[in-house]
Amino acid sequence: MAKKDVSAVVSGAGFVSSFWANLDKEVRKRGGSDEAIYEALKDDSPLIPRFAELVVEMSRPKNPSLLIPVGTAMVTATTTLFVASDRFVVNTEKNAPVKISYLGDNFMDWFLGKEEQPFGGSTLNYGRLSRSSLDGPIIAKLGGEAKAETTLTELFSLMEMQKNGESGPLLINGYANIFYIRDVNGVLRAVSAYWNSDGWRVAAHSIAGPHWWGGGDQVFSRNS
Repeated sequence: MAKKDVSAVVSGAGFVSSFWANLDKEVRKRGGSDEAIYEALKDDSPLIPRFAELVVEMSRPKNPSLLIPVGTAMVTATTTLFVASDRFVVNTEKNAPVKISYLGDNFMDWFLGKEEQPFGGSTLNYGRLSRSSLDGPIIAKLGGEAKAETTLTELFSLMEMQKNGESGPLLINGYANIFYIRDVNGVLRAVSAYWNSDGWRVAAHSIAGPHWWGGGDQVFSRNS
């Protein structure tokens, strides 16, 4: 039997039609709607690069290290008390201190009551996930909670450097920037910041929960 011309199959109308039909079927099975499909797959959707990364990830023959080092980020010292509720405010105006378009319910419940003392500055490591992962393996790869733990002050300082989606250590391509931060009750949580066209979207998840991060997402941690 002759070998298929894979390029021709992938570009063919039948292949594309079949893909969309199967995707629609799976979305409906999970209670999704036309609106959900549109929001997930419109031109500026962050899901498109995530899906592309998943396709490439599935074709990789090797199993690289979970975290691929990228670089370090300098965070300058602070001299005033960091009050989370004063800094993390939804504001998409041009003159916003940091353009923030969304704060998740968990983030607001767990972090908006938190205050952090001034600190002397820091250097954070950051690296990309080579494949999808839960928080447990990521924290273990970083060397445990002490090495993984960062602060709201550090997260906000980096967001402030890229307040309108400028280039910098934080990804602005729809992938997650992941920080492990203790909440107002001292519980270590996973906090994510995504840049969307209208600003930063900040959310929080339990590190014991079933939340999966995708290949290409970026993790920040202690330099020493």
